[in-house]
Amino acid sequence: MKRKTATKAALGELGIQSNQSPAKRSEKVARTAFLPEAPPPGWKGPLLEAKTYVSVKSVRAADRPSVLRLSLRPDRQKDYAPEKVALLPNLGHLYVFDRDDARLRLLLTALAGLAHFHWLELRGVIAAPPELGALRGLRELTIRKPPNTRGCGLATLPTEIGKLAALETLTLWGGPLESFPKSFADLAKLRSCRLLDLALTALPDSFGRLPSLEALSVRAPRLDAVSAITMLGKSKSLRSLSLSSEHHGEVESLRALLRVVSLSLTLGLSEVPKDVAKLAALRFLSLDFNRLERVPESLAEAPALETLSVHGNRTLDTDQVVDVALRSRSLRGLCLPNAGPSPAAEKKLRAAEFRRAASMTGDQWFRGDLLASWRSIARNS
Repeated sequence: MKRKTATKAALGELGIQSNQSPAKRSEKVARTAFLPEAPPPGWKGPLLEAKTYVSVKSVRAADRPSVLRLSLRPDRQKDYAPEKVALLPNLGHLYVFDRDDARLRLLLTALAGLAHFHWLELRGVIAAPPELGALRGLRELTIRKPPNTRGCGLATLPTEIGKLAALETLTLWGGPLESFPKSFADLAKLRSCRLLDLALTALPDSFGRLPSLEALSVRAPRLDAVSAITMLGKSKSLRSLSLSSEHHGEVESLRALLRVVSLSLTLGLSEVPKDVAKLAALRFLSLDFNRLERVPESLAEAPALETLSVHGNRTLDTDQVVDVALRSRSLRGLCLPNAGPSPAAEKKLRAAEFRRAASMTGDQWFRGDLLASWRSIARNS
């Protein structure tokens, strides 16, 4: 009750009645709520999450320190002035949809002066401006193509991206981007990187030298996955790898990925290298949406493998997969194509104490505790 009363009072301070319609509330602030996070240093007032402002100008001076999150769309704001974000001293998160390069440069320059700013999502950007490199405290960056649009998306990255010394998470989603600047190798703290729906044909060698990179997900139709796997084998920190490409080429060996714990390959494979069983650290293996007819018999000998997913392989001999899975001493999760196993194979699974999990993706089976790393199963727990 106290929380509800406090929220109502906070809305009142911004000139918003709690019983107003969403349309009327959006005249000043939309979707306002208390944040479940610690206050910025030195701030003793209420913490408000302002996700959509008509403009920073609409926030009273006394309320500006309470704004931690902001979402801006210039096409919906008549008096949008990007430099005014500098008036929000504790701003940490910003989502902005702006295709105007000049305005975006002003915005990034203003953000560089905010001590607590660490999260940024940009949509509609074609060429990321060099001012991006001034955000030295940025820990998470997303540059994403707007939904339901054609002919736009990220095309180039500035050399200054290498100056983001604190960057830990990077997502580049959608666009004709084909290459990375050499300075990309300077992102010493980058731990997680997602490159989705880009025009990449190869990954630069710098990915194999990033000292902190633990998780990499690449979905690029023209990517040469064979060379990517060879290059990424040089990484000493990589633990999770997901590759998806329409540039079909048989992978002859996975031996380079000895340190990888989670591996997902959607590459149009007709065969899986037998040495996959020699990946001693491998716990999660996804071979979804390939062209497999069988899986290697040696998979039963993989010492740490806990989860195997082969959903989407239309010509797969599911009974053979079940036989391999049942010979494994470590396997606890299995995702088969939607058609599922034959009655005889299903009987074997149940005899081995596997249980079927209700799911819209594949025919999922597990035994023992649910695997946290298998997200689709965990959602049904």
